[in-house]
Amino acid sequence: MLSIALIVILLIGVRSGQHGSASIRRDCPIRASTQLTLLREKPDNPERFVLPARSIVKSPGRVRAIATALCQLPAMPTGTIVCPADLGPSYALRFSTNNKKFGTILLDATGCQGVTGLGHMRWVLRSAGFWHRLGAALGYPKASYDNFRGRLLAG
Repeated sequence: MLSIALIVILLIGVRSGQHGSASIRRDCPIRASTQLTLLREKPDNPERFVLPARSIVKSPGRVRAIATALCQLPAMPTGTIVCPADLGPSYALRFSTNNKKFGTILLDATGCQGVTGLGHMRWVLRSAGFWHRLGAALGYPKASYDNFRGRLLAG
């Protein structure tokens, strides 16, 4: 089953090129967040994970570090692109402060590794170090992309 993000990309292409990355980075309200809840959505394949399916980060500095990393992700390229099958997990990130909740940000760990919920669609695929930064913000300083995509169970 393809993710909605991949279907949108393949069917109509992405038209985000007219919005420069500088304007995307400036308009990123989640940077004011002080708490992050991360939930792993069930993948289509049976996989094993080292990291927990649910994490809560209450350190404002760590929350802002991942908010900044998300805000700095580049926009999805203009036009139609081809991505690997998106059968792995996705993550729902919910940023908040003591009195405000921001919308849910969806992050695909496979396929084009698209990110929705921050205005224009962004992508992780060509952002070296993003998964490590996310892991560090969650309290796993040695985390890598492999920890987020999971490993297929043998068998």
